[in-house]
Amino acid sequence: MLMARDFERVYSVELVTEASKDGERNAQKNGISNMKFVNEKVEDFVKVFLESGKKTDTIIVDPPRDGMHPSAPENILAFDANVIVYVSCNPATLVRDLALLLESGKYRVTDITPDDMFPHTHHIETVVRLEKTSA
Repeated sequence: MLMARDFERVYSVELVTEASKDGERNAQKNGISNMKFVNEKVEDFVKVFLESGKKTDTIIVDPPRDGMHPSAPENILAFDANVIVYVSCNPATLVRDLALLLESGKYRVTDITPDDMFPHTHHIETVVRLEKTSA
């Protein structure tokens, strides 16, 4: 929702029904009208989205601690977005997933920002920005 003010349209794709419903209620309470909440598997959403001829400039991925599903990198790359932002709560799966995204040669890492949101624990959030390469 924080990104809604910076983009024409924002899609929130979430498999957990309650999370989508909570998002819809929160958007309504905050007067955000340019968000669409989609309750389905990301890989299913990607297929329909791309088949409809739609394009996206930026993708934000925030997978669970286990990291992305094995099919996710392929689906994310299919969007051909200019920017991918990966939010991670697990440095080990972050490294694994970034390697899968970077091996395509389509993207390069431009920024990495760690954020200690949980002081006095070993947990750390990391936000990585990838940009499409010019090649």
